[in-house]
Amino acid sequence: MAMVGTNPVKFKEEPVNVLYAKRAFTDQEASLYIGMSQSWLRHIRIKGASLNSLAGPRFIKVGRSVRYLREDLDVWLEHFQRCEHLAQHYNEQLSKLMVIQS
Repeated sequence: MAMVGTNPVKFKEEPVNVLYAKRAFTDQEASLYIGMSQSWLRHIRIKGASLNSLAGPRFIKVGRSVRYLREDLDVWLEHFQRCEHLAQHYNEQLSKLMVIQS
């Protein structure tokens, strides 16, 4: 159960095996799957990515509903660098900048 202000908000919870068997996810399911908030997904879908922000995953419209396909979420997640520690991330970012400048 999450808290919004002082009111508890109960999310519809499905068993994990049911969630991973689905192909098309709602905002809530997609946010759980990728570990980002629903509000971030909505914001990035409506506003798009700016120069300093992260681009969101692809989505589809089914009538008036928005759905995220599991394969699009997986592709989006694969774009991120896997690190064992934060210093590794910063060292690789610095290396990329040095290549661009030379």
